[in-house]
Amino acid sequence: MELYSDLVSILEDSIDSHPEWRTRLEDLLIVARECAGMSASDFGKDVKVLFRI
Repeated sequence: MELYSDLVSILEDSIDSHPEWRTRLEDLLIVARECAGMSASDFGKDVKVLFRI
């Protein structure tokens, strides 16, 4: 979950100076949360999701 907390920090730190990043960072948070809950085999099957962002 370190990636997730890093993304939250980036979102919080940059929201005022880079509002255009908000949607992308929120999308990354959703994907990170989903990936964190997957088994290794499920992640392997669904890794293509990461490339659609």
